[in-house]
Amino acid sequence: MASDVQISNVRFSAASRRDAARGLLGFVSCMINGALRIDGLTLRRTLDGQFVVAFPARTDARGDKHYIIRPTDNAARLDFEEQILAALPKIGRLHPETPSHAPFSGRDEGSRP
Repeated sequence: MASDVQISNVRFSAASRRDAARGLLGFVSCMINGALRIDGLTLRRTLDGQFVVAFPARTDARGDKHYIIRPTDNAARLDFEEQILAALPKIGRLHPETPSHAPFSGRDEGSRP
């Protein structure tokens, strides 16, 4: 089934080498259905080597996290993440063999077909 949410105009900005060594590879923004730009997403590499997209949140005075934007369920998260990750190689930003400390190179725009 095709997604009702179409991700396009993915942009990526690499994190510092120090952050990348700890798994934060960079920052992502994108358009949703051509009508809404989302900034503040992060691309991370987990300890087992998986690439994941993390959503922006603020932490209140009690230390509780409140997401600014997030998928409604796991299926939506997987679809959103798949579209983001699929766009990154097209803009020269994501290669499975890239070590987590290596900066990405290339242009900062791309979109899903």
